[in-house]
This record gives sequence, structure tokens and C-alpha cells, in this order.
Amino acid sequence: MTGLRARAQVPTLPAGRGAYESFFLKAAAPEGGRAVWVRYTTLRYADGRLSGALWFTAFGQGPPVSLRRLVTSDEVGYPAGAYVDVAGGVLAANSASGHLTVGGTTVSWDLAFDDGLAAFRHLRPDRLYRSPLPRTKLETLNPASTFGGTFSIDGMEEDVAGWRGMVGHNWGAEHAERWVWLQGNDIGVDGCHLDIGAGRLLVRGRLTPWVANGLLVLDGERLRLGGLTRLRGTSVDLSGHECCFRVTGRDVEVSGLFRRRAGDSVGWDYDGPSGEAHHVVNSSIADLSLTVRRRRGTRHLALLAGAVYETGSREPAPDVPAGLSG
Repeated sequence: MTGLRARAQVPTLPAGRGAYESFFLKAAAPEGGRAVWVRYTTLRYADGRLSGALWFTAFGQGPPVSLRRLVTSDEVGYPAGAYVDVAGGVLAANSASGHLTVGGTTVSWDLAFDDGLAAFRHLRPDRLYRSPLPRTKLETLNPASTFGGTFSIDGMEEDVAGWRGMVGHNWGAEHAERWVWLQGNDIGVDGCHLDIGAGRLLVRGRLTPWVANGLLVLDGERLRLGGLTRLRGTSVDLSGHECCFRVTGRDVEVSGLFRRRAGDSVGWDYDGPSGEAHHVVNSSIADLSLTVRRRRGTRHLALLAGAVYETGSREPAPDVPAGLSG
């Protein structure tokens, strides 16, 4: 497993436990307006059955081009030197590949990415990754990488040389009841990166407050954000196509607005190991305006048409087109 920053969790779980797992990447053009989002997922039910899905979405080609192929256990593997293989699509330490044909549309990708920044684990302390709670675990394997290679849609090839992005990993016994994922690279200035995962859990029929965990990199400094000890400093307000948020860390407050445009988002259903489904909306070419407050001063930064704004909940978004599944 040379070069890998994590290992797949589903094959390590004891019998009788259901779980989901996702390895994913996002890369966006430096000038904004174009991005690619790829996912390799596996789902294991309590009875031992295993399934998987290979996902691809390209933004900025008009409406998003988004495909998913569902597969059974014989098309899921964990080859040496790679994170996962789903339907012949492989994500490894510094490369991602795959091929899909669904509904008459064919896409393929052969991407490379550098190590970039050191990996970041959202939860703390680290023992939370070995405990039953929280039931969703999240880590960013490559918070800021430079990509190369190509992807193609029905034979039309796109070169992603110089695109900036990330590689992530999450897994667990169930999805959060509601969540948002907020991410961007080179926000306003080179080297300013943001990655926040926030969720609400359903406990005894009631939703908990928003709990956020994330990382801000600014001027070469890594600043941890959120956590259970900073609930009072966390707010998430979802309204239509916008997310207004505030998260604090030691000697830092980060607030801002993510906005996705109509027609620039795709909708998917995420299945869980107990059979429950969550409706997900993702735009990887969203706008972000960011304010960073510290004792040394305040910075206002922005990223146009290059940020990730993703939401997950039980309620579908009727105005967002669904991807093609086969």
C-alpha cells in the first residue's frame, strides 16, 4: 500500500455489521466554471451482502453530465496499491480511472494528482475513528492537490492539467440525518483551502444542533475548525440555493456564504446499510465568499464557480435534475 493515506474500512469490519464507504475526488479549473466529481462507493449489509457504485459528474458542460453504475460484489475489489476497485474503476494513491456507459452516454477518466498537503482527519480525538459514535467518519486524504490527465464525454476529451482539488474518504454505519459539505481550493489567493463537514444527528426523535469539523489553510498555516467543544461558535443556515455558515477555531472565526446556481447542481439518492435513502444535491462550481477573522486582522476572500456546496437530507429537491443510473 505504498503511498496510500488510508485503507478501505468495509473489508475490515466484523461479520454482522452493515456499513457504507466512499472514496471521492473533486477537481476544478483554476479560472472557475468547470469541475469534475468522481466517487467510488461500497455498501455492505448486515447479512454480509456487498454492493458498489461508480459515479462520475462533470460540471460546466451545460447541464451537469452525471452517471452512476450500480454493481454487485463480484465487481468490487481492493487491489494491492489502491484504495478500491469498483466496476474496473480504480482509485489509487495518485491516480483515478474509470469508464461508464449509462443511457446512451459514455464517459471515461484517467486522472493523476500529486500528494499536495498532508491528510486531515476531521474528528478529534483520534479514538473517535475507532468508536461506534459518531456513526459517520470523515477524513480528507489530499486537501489540496494539482491534477493532470483527461476525461471524456462521448468522445469529447477535456484536459485537466493544472486543475486544483482534493481527495476524500468517509464511511460509517449510517449517514447523518442532515449534512453539508463545503469545500474550496485557492480561495482568493493561492494556498487558501477550506474543507468543512457539518451534520445533524437524529437522537430519540430530535435533531441535534449542527456539529461542524473542518480545516482552513491560510498563509501556510493549518487551522482546525469546529468540533464538539465549539458548538456555540457554529451556525449553518440553509436557504434555497444558499448556505450561510459560521465556524470557529482557536483564535479564528470563519464565516461566509456558499451559493449554487440553478442548473449547476445534480441530485442523487445515497443508500445506507439499513436500506434508508438520503437525497443529495451537489454543485462543484458553486460561488464562495469567505471572511476570516483573527486577532491580527480580517480577510475577505472569494472563489467564483469553483467551490463545492453539497447537502444531504431525507427530503428530495424537486428542482434539481437527477443523474443517470444504470
